[in-house]
Amino acid sequence: MGSMDREERAALVSTGVTLGLALLKYAAFAVSGSLAILADSVHSLTDTLTSLLVLLGLRISKRKSKDFPYGFYKVENLVALILSLAIFFAGFEILKMSLEKGYQVTNIPYAAAVAFLGLLSSYFLSVYKTKVGRETGSPSLIADGLHSRSDALSSAVVLVGVLSSYTSLPLDRVSAVIVALFVFRAGWSPLKDSLRVLLDASIEPEVLLRIQRIILAKKSIKRLVRLTGRNSGRFRFIEAVIEVDTDSLREAHRLSEELEREIKAEIPRVDRILIHYEPVEKRKKRIAIPLDEMGEPTLHLGKAVQFRVIDYDLDRPVKDETLENPYRELEKGRGRKVAEFLKDLGVDVVLLPAEPEEKGAVLILKGEGIRVESIANYYPLPEDLMRE
Repeated sequence: MGSMDREERAALVSTGVTLGLALLKYAAFAVSGSLAILADSVHSLTDTLTSLLVLLGLRISKRKSKDFPYGFYKVENLVALILSLAIFFAGFEILKMSLEKGYQVTNIPYAAAVAFLGLLSSYFLSVYKTKVGRETGSPSLIADGLHSRSDALSSAVVLVGVLSSYTSLPLDRVSAVIVALFVFRAGWSPLKDSLRVLLDASIEPEVLLRIQRIILAKKSIKRLVRLTGRNSGRFRFIEAVIEVDTDSLREAHRLSEELEREIKAEIPRVDRILIHYEPVEKRKKRIAIPLDEMGEPTLHLGKAVQFRVIDYDLDRPVKDETLENPYRELEKGRGRKVAEFLKDLGVDVVLLPAEPEEKGAVLILKGEGIRVESIANYYPLPEDLMRE
């Protein structure tokens, strides 16, 4: 599996410590009969499972295959779903036992010592995981660290319940019920999140809003047509459709890459961003058609005798003129000069009598954001150019 990163080692340490605490607390229950200790043992076991999920998420985030190009992230959610159901069952059993009679707390000093050890261990483990998570930029480890802090509170409740056995007001059963509620809470969060991810629910609205602001901050983006996102494991997949004020594929691609970098820098745990870009539909368009000596459309842009230039407003021709090609007698560089000539005229689309080859002047035109299309595939056209 390769060497472990620092955050993976922290998750592994957390797994070992919480598992050790769970076993120690269960042993304390067996010796003392304290239901609160038993409940805390189950609670520690949920922490072990949570840490295992964090470790699993960190490991599988690095793996993809041809059959699973989007990764194995949802394995983490599937495991979390199964484990959360097991946690709920354990919480129910604790509640049932707390209502039964026949449980008396014995060996109070030993049970109290284990509860106090659990309190200290959970607190220092929380500090450790939160520190490593912040230093390595791992949100899952930070969340697990905050979870451990609530475990310290749970152990404090257990300690009070065990020590109350020295008084005339034993609170062991009450403490067991309180910790059982902690257990239910620990199970509810992964259950809810796992179901959302497995059913491809949308990512959080506030995250989509932050992404929307990043996209619309670009001046060349005129409209955000659609923005969606989903979670897979701990990671996010984003898809956006935007309208850009350019016909240049090169410029649109550059803008797409720039957006991807900025979104990944601002939004944590983004695995993949898919951006579809569409040119802004212009009210007014200028079309150019190269013509030969017979006044017929020609494929040869550089050698064209004239260019028929038609202006459209809302798909209706408002101006139709023919201009001489000033560079047709040029021996070298005709294609480039003609491309610059058409760009200076403000041409949006060049129409040819057949599908153009991707070379020479056609490539130059496309690089300048001018579309090159076949007459047969373009609409609208003047009636004299339409074919039966």
